[in-house]
Order: sequence, then C-alpha cells, then structure tokens
Amino acid sequence: MLCHFVMQDFKATRLFLAQYRVVEDHSSRFPAALQDLVTFYNYIVSLRYGPQNIILSGDSAAGNLTIGLVRYLEQQQVLAPPMGAILWSPWVHVTNTAGGDYRKQANIDADILVSEMLQWGAEAYMPEEGPSSKVVAYISPLHHPFKTPIPFFIHVRGIEGLYESTQAFAQEMSEVKENRVKLHVTDLAPHNSIFSHLATGLTSEMQKAFGDAREFYFGKT
Repeated sequence: MLCHFVMQDFKATRLFLAQYRVVEDHSSRFPAALQDLVTFYNYIVSLRYGPQNIILSGDSAAGNLTIGLVRYLEQQQVLAPPMGAILWSPWVHVTNTAGGDYRKQANIDADILVSEMLQWGAEAYMPEEGPSSKVVAYISPLHHPFKTPIPFFIHVRGIEGLYESTQAFAQEMSEVKENRVKLHVTDLAPHNSIFSHLATGLTSEMQKAFGDAREFYFGKT
C-alpha cells in the first residue's frame, strides 16, 4: 500500500527502496547506515534522475537517517539537493538515556513503541566510544536545527509517544530563516500507521496525509 500511495498520489514514475546496514556488530554502528544512504542517493543521481525530481522519505528510525542525509547534503555541498524530504514520525531524540526520555513523554501507554526497545536501539546505534560533538546532531537531530533549501513535510500521529519530540523538531526547523516545513498531524493514530493502516482502519487518514504532502510540494491539483 505504501507503493500505491506514492505511485498514485504523487504520480511517481519510480520508487527506490534504500538498503542500508542495520546494527549487527561494531562495524555497522553509526555512521554505517548514513554512509550507505549517501552512496544510495549518489547512485540514484548517477542514473540521471534529476535531483529536482527526487523526494526522500523515511519512517521512524529511517526518518532519523533521512534527516541525517539532508544535513550531510547541506553541509558537504557535493551532491545536488533533492526536491524534498518526507518524514513519517522520525525518531529525532536518540540519546544515551533514550528509554528514560521516552517514558517522560505523553501517549506512551497508547503506542506500540516501548522504552526498552528504544534504549536498546540507541545503545546499539551509537559509536562505541560515544558520539563526538561533530556527529551528535546527526544521531539526535532534536535541538540541532539547521538551514536547508530542502522542504520538509513531517507527519506525526496524535497518540504516539514520539509526538512531542517530533512536533518540537518541526518547530525548531521552521524557525530557521528560509526553511520550509509543514507538520501534518493524524489524530488517534499510533506509531508506524503508514504500514499498519489496514489493520488499524486508518487508510483514509494516510491518504489524506499523502494528499497534504502532494499539495505542499506541487500545489493544489
């Protein structure tokens, strides 16, 4: 159904799914996944798909990586930037105390994420020596806004535990001069509903979110 939304609502001609390393040992910790995404983006551009026709998208932890890729493109200025980036409930607050941070958020009792999983994920992802000051913004983008010409469409679910941090990140990015950011909230939806919408009865809500994203990038049709 994700492919259906993309191909129909955005009238896309191609959908590419990035394959990147997930953590298995010390060699696949940060920045392995981000390096793979840079390679992936460079490959897509090498196929002569104009960057102005490319929209990046990532859900949850992949949303975190998508932000990291945009930050890299902005800082390095080696590859041309894409048309936009769509973030689906991105995990933006990845710290050494990720589990405890999550337990302080509202809505966690109604969501599918659990603090123990986030704590494990954060510990597995971070460099063994800990994140240096140069890379902490890549790992945990909350409170590290940056300027970018790439418009961000950010979707968050109204009853998920990542709601507050996602909303805060969207606000911080929107306050950077010349940034273009749109936050779309789907009420009464849990985390990852872009993939579970059939089971949760939220297909029409996801269609609405895609429609809002399409209008954000292309205007009313």
